[in-house]
Amino acid sequence: MSNDILSLPDYPALKKLAGALWQEDSTFHGAAVMVGSGFSRSAASTGDVIKKLPLWNDLSKVLTEELGTHTTDPLRLAEEYSAYFGKQALHELIKKEVNDAAWKPSELHESLLRLPWTDVLSTNWDTLLERASKNVHQPVYSVVNRPEYIGEWIA
Repeated sequence: MSNDILSLPDYPALKKLAGALWQEDSTFHGAAVMVGSGFSRSAASTGDVIKKLPLWNDLSKVLTEELGTHTTDPLRLAEEYSAYFGKQALHELIKKEVNDAAWKPSELHESLLRLPWTDVLSTNWDTLLERASKNVHQPVYSVVNRPEYIGEWIA
């Protein structure tokens, strides 16, 4: 097995990503990254190595138990929970299950943010990237965490 980077099956795609990321190729206007819960789950720490940030499946189990339903679709469960108990109750349940303040961003969060992404997007309920960005001074990212702020961000 060769250690040569050129022999990687994804080398052409990685080369295009690098060109877009560092804007070496004028056909691209930069690169964005989308971060999901798996990234935070593998990187964040509470000091307890056994404890992990919940994924949709974990939240779905809690919602299923509370609703007493057999629905398995996480988004449908969230909608049903919100309709039955109210939107605020859903937010409180997610805050309790995620317990954002108990988690600390890792060096992996900071390393990701040090790359020159045009945008860093996340659907996560945790604020690990936002907190990690306080230690990253280049590039500077603006946090957009409400739909009404998107217009300001795009302008």
